[in-house]
Amino acid sequence: MLGGGLAGSMGSGIRWWRRSTLRYNAELVVATNLKTSVPFGHNLVGIRRANHQKTDVFEQVMNVDDRPTFWQTLRGGQDTYVAKRRFRSGYSKHSIPVTADQAEVAWQRAVALANQPSTGPYHILTNSCTSNCRVILEAGGLKPPRWATTPHLLAIWSAVQSGVRS
Repeated sequence: MLGGGLAGSMGSGIRWWRRSTLRYNAELVVATNLKTSVPFGHNLVGIRRANHQKTDVFEQVMNVDDRPTFWQTLRGGQDTYVAKRRFRSGYSKHSIPVTADQAEVAWQRAVALANQPSTGPYHILTNSCTSNCRVILEAGGLKPPRWATTPHLLAIWSAVQSGVRS
């Protein structure tokens, strides 16, 4: 019962006391940079679909000329967009196994976001790199908890999830 309570509070939706019959042959990857060169950290989301060797990586970025400052990040309002990228060094990565169908739906949502010219004005809690990762993770059937609204908190949640589903 303790495991179920913990899983519920972590927002996973996974029941630890039952063996799953799902076949996890794909993965969603949460990558996080908590270096001081980024004001609050940064999240990317990777999607490795079943029968694909390559992991597609997506990130939401501000449409600014240079790296955003602490005050730009806090104030917000800058135009944002989602871009297809690659993983960078210095990021911690947590892979969460998912089914082929879950990965495909997450990938379709990420591509749809990347095909939009803008995702709207930046807001640290509601339209950020972390909220973008959450949208893609949720499309893939995962349930990040409401408290996972910063790169650090999403990294904590994804670290737990990567161990739960393996």
